[in-house]
Amino acid sequence: GVGNVRFIQGDARKVCDGLVAEARSFDVCLADPPRAGAPGLAKWMRALSVRRVVYVACDPASLARDAAGLVEAGYKPVALQVVDMFPQTHHVEAVMSFER
Repeated sequence: GVGNVRFIQGDARKVCDGLVAEARSFDVCLADPPRAGAPGLAKWMRALSVRRVVYVACDPASLARDAAGLVEAGYKPVALQVVDMFPQTHHVEAVMSFER
C-alpha cells in the first residue's frame, strides 16, 4: 500500500541519466555499489536534488573517493558505521550517510 516507491532495474548510470532527463527529485538515495565504488555519484545526486545519501561500501578506498566527491558537491557527512561481516578477514562493510 505504499504509493511513493518506485523500483527500477537497469544500469545505474543509464537509469540516473533518464531520471535527470525526467527532471525527477528524491529525498533519499541508498547506494550500494560494487567494490569499484560509484564514480560520478555526486553529480547525479545533485542533479536529482537528493537530500540524503546512504552509501554502503565494501571497499574503504572507494568510499573515501566517493565521499570526497559528495562533500565537494555540498553534502555533509553525518554518520559512519563500520560492520565486520567477515570475521577473521580484512574485509569490512561501511555505511556512511550524508545530508545536504
